[in-house]
Amino acid sequence: MPKAVYFLDFKFADQLSGASQSKSWPNAPRRSLVLRIRGLFLVVGATFALTPLAHAGLIISPFYDSSVTSRADYAQIQTAFNYAASQYSDLYSDNITINITVKADAAVGLGQSLTQLKGSYSYTQIRNLLINDATTADDAAAISTLPTNDPNGGGNYLLSKAQAKALGVNGVTGSDGTFTFAANQSYTFDPNNRAVAGKYDFIGVVEHEITEIMGRNSGLQAAGFPYYLAFDLFRYTSAGNRSMTTSGTGVYFSLDGGTTNLKAYNSNPAGDLMDWASGANDSFNAFSSAGVQNDMSAVDLRVMDIIGYNRIVSVATPEPSEVLPFLLSFGILGWKLRRTRFHRSV
Repeated sequence: MPKAVYFLDFKFADQLSGASQSKSWPNAPRRSLVLRIRGLFLVVGATFALTPLAHAGLIISPFYDSSVTSRADYAQIQTAFNYAASQYSDLYSDNITINITVKADAAVGLGQSLTQLKGSYSYTQIRNLLINDATTADDAAAISTLPTNDPNGGGNYLLSKAQAKALGVNGVTGSDGTFTFAANQSYTFDPNNRAVAGKYDFIGVVEHEITEIMGRNSGLQAAGFPYYLAFDLFRYTSAGNRSMTTSGTGVYFSLDGGTTNLKAYNSNPAGDLMDWASGANDSFNAFSSAGVQNDMSAVDLRVMDIIGYNRIVSVATPEPSEVLPFLLSFGILGWKLRRTRFHRSV
């Protein structure tokens, strides 16, 4: 007689601010935790169009919901999404396919991601996966900072499903996450014209959300939910001092045990603490505004490398705008991480 299988479904509702540096986002809610147990996981009422990207190695395969395919600018959305996805396909060599559903919703500020997670794992398991996947000097440097014993004293760890694939975990199937953009916002979709007055850089938003689905993520902001992701292990306040809480100030990303501050993390609770603080325009920033181009930075590419993606180091270019002329990319637990809602500036 068949057994009933129940899915433990966690959702982190997390807001990422998307305003200019001098303004705060209106009505940006804090992250909340929703826990429910269900006997059947069923998706209805949606039609999809599949447009896989033709790249060897890492493939990002979008499934466009009817909320997107019915739009007059559907072709522009495809072009922009494929351009953003191609940056990762061209810069990382993992032989995996990342399946992402793309939706439009007027209730979203600018962009939102829903990340499928796998776990839980022990620190030792996560550390060993990172060690076994190391291919670059940055990987080696990052691994050398990971002690034998868990710096969280025996915490539980998760992987995004996409990240689990990159790290060689077997049996990972189905959707890896959902990217939803605002149905009523004004975006620029042109890869050659991304800084347009009064419009938001759609490619930058896609790059931001894709990487959250890929594992550039954290569970730190979910009160009462003591789970960590690999990216959490590289937060520091000073040399040798990790910051694994939401209350730390002056927290930054480092690959050498906190000696070198590569990028400061956002500390505004209206945004995601795992995104970058305001400064140079960057697709990983917690805040953005209309009229600017948000490229990937050199540090962004290093982040994706050390959390499990095999960077093609011979491609010596940190910015997608510079790459363009040369590049034409356990079992029964079901986890979801909802993160990053951008809101328009006022």
